[in-house]
Amino acid sequence: MLRPRHAFTLIELLVVIGIIAILAALLLPALAAAKFKAQKIKCNSNLKQIAVAAIMYQQDFGYISYDPATEWVETLSANMSKVAGARFCPSAQELRLDQASVKGFGSAENCWTKNTANPDPTNSGSYTINGWIYENATNVTRFVPDSPGGSYFTKDTNIRQPAMTPEFGDGLSVDCWPNNNSVTTDPSTPSWCPSGTANLWGPPTGATVLHPSPSVGNAPIERYLIARHGSGAPGRAPRAAGTTKPLPGAINLSFADGHAQSVKLSDLWAFMWSAKSVPKSQPPN
Repeated sequence: MLRPRHAFTLIELLVVIGIIAILAALLLPALAAAKFKAQKIKCNSNLKQIAVAAIMYQQDFGYISYDPATEWVETLSANMSKVAGARFCPSAQELRLDQASVKGFGSAENCWTKNTANPDPTNSGSYTINGWIYENATNVTRFVPDSPGGSYFTKDTNIRQPAMTPEFGDGLSVDCWPNNNSVTTDPSTPSWCPSGTANLWGPPTGATVLHPSPSVGNAPIERYLIARHGSGAPGRAPRAAGTTKPLPGAINLSFADGHAQSVKLSDLWAFMWSAKSVPKSQPPN
């Protein structure tokens, strides 16, 4: 005699579906957090590789020359192949669709490129070099004047605190020349970054100016000022964070001694960016 088959009732099915939904709601944030942490660790490893490559290059050839045609990516990649694969942060590997309108700048979740019409894979990346470690000589092209005099490091003996001197970090552009007096806001674009706030994601669609030229007294530490790590998905980085409280988020930086670490955005002013830097414990207002 056949036994009767027992099937789930509608209520039992709904209970099972409800339990699965609850478990998914509990697990997904943890999985997302684990993913972001893994990307942050990989990013840190990338920056350490690039810093070591730069140190080896400096020992063999001297400091990297500023060349708007090739920049540092191609220079280091030609001498250490690993740089080509390490130049992208896992959280910011894609180009922006509107990048042509923002002069090739990236964002918290996108890489930068030097050629918006035909992006050259050797001249794109997620990391920004500290321009003060470029070579400084009378016959060398410089985008930013040596002001105040002696700001460029030019040789290793001028790096008095290697563990406090950033060389590369998560950023919006290929290079920048940070100044410890840089403010957190960009007065040139108040329409998209209101007074008293900082855009921690990047330039909006249609922006034609990202930051004022570093040669006019406001060197763009803002090119490092993105919440790529430490505050969830980089795509949700705040566009107008208040500056009266510590800024949310963090970036990874590599230093002249070869180590790399995560740094809170509000602590960026505490480093020896140039040979003439005067570190500050907090951002100037």
